Amino acid sequence: SSKCDVNDHHKNTAGLWRNSRHSGKTVGSTVPRFVIVRDPFERVLSAYRDKVQTPDPQEPYLASFFTRVLGPYRFVKKVHMDKKEELLRNAKNEAVRYLNQHKGIRSQFVYLEGQDNPYLNPLSPTFEEFVTALLLGFGNEHWIPVNLYCSPCYGPGYNYIIRTEDYDCEFNNMLHILGAHNLEGVIDENGWAKHNKNPARQGVSNAEFYEFYGTLSDSQLDGLYEWYKADCEMFQYNCKRTLCEIKKWKRLNKVELSQIKS
Repeated sequence: SSKCDVNDHHKNTAGLWRNSRHSGKTVGSTVPRFVIVRDPFERVLSAYRDKVQTPDPQEPYLASFFTRVLGPYRFVKKVHMDKKEELLRNAKNEAVRYLNQHKGIRSQFVYLEGQDNPYLNPLSPTFEEFVTALLLGFGNEHWIPVNLYCSPCYGPGYNYIIRTEDYDCEFNNMLHILGAHNLEGVIDENGWAKHNKNPARQGVSNAEFYEFYGTLSDSQLDGLYEWYKADCEMFQYNCKRTLCEIKKWKRLNKVELSQIKS
């Protein structure tokens, strides 16, 4: 799609409208409806780095990383198998303790020296382990395909499809279309649009993107493409090209990625 034109207030695009003063209220049928979408490959990596790599210890789904990802999909030595459940339980408790003491740590691998527990090094799932679980049914609102829970093809429908890639421009275009571009508390200097920035939405560098996806096998990459194919086609993201570029990068960069993969 073309770049968002800041002077074109008639485009059928929009930014996310989620001001706290308006949330939680009953929405009538005449109120415009919006759905926010993002390039699936960017979204998966963003969700992993923000929610999985160094999770918030208060998140209710932290335990699921141990029971549904590390337990089934982390390779451990045979000597550890007899006490697997105990090791997982101890690892979860140690992870919560560590993360509570180091709340400033975000989007990086954590290794605990002196720990013989294989579920603690690294402390959280690797990207490869996470994708393995994702493809085998580990779902969450942060990475489940959009078409599975708020498909534009069913239900009440949407007036606007929101693409985060041109977020700031599209948000203002939406308000102009609605005649609400002077809406207090939404786009003024104290508004949500300017200050509620999700760090994960800022994305990663091209190098990081390819390094993370370079740890996946071709079959995993193909699986991701098939899983998000409907989103790619429905929201006009060229995921096939992204898939090809990742595989090309893997062929041209046969280097060790130990810091990312383990």
